[in-house]
Amino acid sequence: MFHLFFIILLFGSSLYSFDIKDAQKLSEDPEHITGEERVPDIDEKPVVFVNADILNVRAYPTTNSKRLTLIYRGDAVTVLGDREDATGRKWFKISCQKDEKLYKGWIAAEFTAESRVELINPLYRNLDFSPQDKVDEYENNPRVKARGIYMTIYSSTPQRIKRFFKLAEETNINTFVIDIKNENGYLLFRSEAAGRHIPAANRSVMYRDTSELRKILKKAKKNNIYIIGRVTAFKDDTYAKANPGSAVFDNETNDIYLDRDKLRWVSPHNRKYWEYLVELSEEAADLGFNEIQFDYVRFTDWKSNLNFRNTQRESKAKAIQEFLKFAYARLRKKEVYVSADVFGLVGSASDDLNLGQYWEAISNVVDYISPMIYPSHFSNGFATIPIPDREPYKTIFVAARDAVARNRNIKTPAIIRPWIQGFTAIWLKDHLDYGKKEILDQIRALEEHGIDEYLIWNPKNRYPFLR
Repeated sequence: MFHLFFIILLFGSSLYSFDIKDAQKLSEDPEHITGEERVPDIDEKPVVFVNADILNVRAYPTTNSKRLTLIYRGDAVTVLGDREDATGRKWFKISCQKDEKLYKGWIAAEFTAESRVELINPLYRNLDFSPQDKVDEYENNPRVKARGIYMTIYSSTPQRIKRFFKLAEETNINTFVIDIKNENGYLLFRSEAAGRHIPAANRSVMYRDTSELRKILKKAKKNNIYIIGRVTAFKDDTYAKANPGSAVFDNETNDIYLDRDKLRWVSPHNRKYWEYLVELSEEAADLGFNEIQFDYVRFTDWKSNLNFRNTQRESKAKAIQEFLKFAYARLRKKEVYVSADVFGLVGSASDDLNLGQYWEAISNVVDYISPMIYPSHFSNGFATIPIPDREPYKTIFVAARDAVARNRNIKTPAIIRPWIQGFTAIWLKDHLDYGKKEILDQIRALEEHGIDEYLIWNPKNRYPFLR
């Protein structure tokens, strides 16, 4: 889950220039926090959609008139009329509902679209953005507003997991995310699916007899703790090593690709491997997990000269979406929810970052989408923030705002449940020490965009700041 990537997004046009102080001022004004934003139905006429990252609503059709409010990409606004200014630029007179307050003003028409489809990058129009038949809620597996922590296979032993149950008793934590399969390909429990697809994976398991694991899962449910099983998808050293024909190939070294961690990857195009992942997930569902979360559900990001064995002749984004649709169709029969982790920048990027992670395509086909919006993983200058790691509230505010806007582009989006930073990025020269205040700052930024669920990532599974 830990990857650094460096892409800077800047907002440059004077028509919709913005800095984080504007957002803070609006969010701190009690007149603007009385409720969630209401947008018109997308079939209402006449309606246009904002096609800029941020757009000013002006008192008059001029760039220097008073700013009334800010609207964001994907927002729907009702057109009341139009006018051209002295330069020939067209303006729309609009009305919009923000935080239960009605605004009427002017926006530059060039930053709008007549259809949400126009907000989708044309490169991805062949993906499935149609409304999906998703499950509202399973009767025997009710949804929760997850406030979760992550734990590795090694933290989930009967003795070690006791401290996490105690943590849940003493705090508001109600969700555990437990590794079912990690990036090495090691498993939490002895698996029949592994026996069929990759016997080597059963050599390194935490629970050879699942009876003890079942007891832990039953205890969790008794204590109202929601259990998510994390499945590392396409980074699987054990499987790729045993099945070199399915592994990503490095054309430069003329050998199986090894990433920065010296681990191997399986091609996301490989349908046989899909079967293994889903069968393993089905076993976890039978054991009592409430949800399956796919991490590393993407292509590797390190090198360009790679052979992904694309016999399907499909795009990266298509492969990832098709896998998730395949997994969802199977796992819904087990009455478990399906979630996907994505890079934190995916919600702010206009493409799939060459990883196969295009926001709308993934959000449309899973129950929960979890952007990993760790401030330390955004490059300096992201959204004009000099050092994102040192400003967790501002960084999360922007990332959450962008994610919410992207979800409006589709009719059946996933619930946004981000991963937030619960660690100190000691590898950064100007890092900030993360403790309780920084956690609360991130949560506050999420809440200001209506996001009321979160997962806290700490690779060492240490959460003293929660008490």
